[in-house]
Amino acid sequence: MGRSGEPLSAALQESVQLARGVEQAGYARFWIGENHNVPSLASTAPAVMIAAVASATSHIRVGAGCVLLCNHSPLAVAEQYRTLNALFPERVDLGLGRSRGGSLITSLALGRERAASSGEDFIERIGLLFGFVDGLPEGHLFAGVRAYPDAVALPDVWIFGASGQSAETAALAGGGFGFAGHLAEDLGPAGPAIARYRSRFEKNGGRTEPYAAASVQVFCAETDEAASGLADAFALSWARFKAEGVGFLPTAAEAAAAAACVPGFAESRARLNRIGAIGGPGRVVSRLREIMRETGADELILTTGIHDPARREACFSLIAEEWRRSDP
Repeated sequence: MGRSGEPLSAALQESVQLARGVEQAGYARFWIGENHNVPSLASTAPAVMIAAVASATSHIRVGAGCVLLCNHSPLAVAEQYRTLNALFPERVDLGLGRSRGGSLITSLALGRERAASSGEDFIERIGLLFGFVDGLPEGHLFAGVRAYPDAVALPDVWIFGASGQSAETAALAGGGFGFAGHLAEDLGPAGPAIARYRSRFEKNGGRTEPYAAASVQVFCAETDEAASGLADAFALSWARFKAEGVGFLPTAAEAAAAAACVPGFAESRARLNRIGAIGGPGRVVSRLREIMRETGADELILTTGIHDPARREACFSLIAEEWRRSDP
């Protein structure tokens, strides 16, 4: 996400630097999203960013969280991610989602071949993605079409979403399931969705057991008061994004001066308190452990929206240190 006062392109190098920092702090994965035609979001090319981040780090896994499959040819996705898996073995994750990540006209501009693109053929497109790797049956229109390079598997496949439908798709595909809590109105549906995924999991993909994650917004600083200011700044950007389609990250000082004048700020702040973990390290880690218990997630995906890159990195470092210190 872009910062106020900075060109959007700066977010790309800042993401690479953040990946280095969280790898050093001990995190296991670094996820990169996909959005299009949003002036405050630079995450338009996850495959390119995965290559850049994996090249700049040594061992952290780097994933697409997630490729919006309705915007892309399944063959192209299979080719790109087999290539990435060949270049960075055992370090790439392929998350898939059914939404567009932008307007319908943007989806059409990306090459979507027909207007209906709300994910109604998501399962079919996942089947094609696997088929271009494992082979499609004789008589299929694309029989004989393969995603090269061969002799390398697809990366671990995940399905991301915030509904029971996404959970069932993940179970049917035999992939991991990521509950997109950072985009939800509250985390209440996470537990039932993850339970549904586990109960219906099929060994169709590379996994032999179900594995689920839930994403959480985090704002951690040395004190609860400082963390609250960081969270309010993001709440302001979210309110602006919902109202105008653009939400550059303001500084805490900018947010304090402008928040009262922005419609939807109070609702945005209330939502963030429902879906997030905000405060000093002890409070944040306690809340994260609570979320894991309540949702049944095997791991958490932490995301934040902090204007200052140094404070952003410090947020994740403080959480990692406290998590290790308080590990039961």
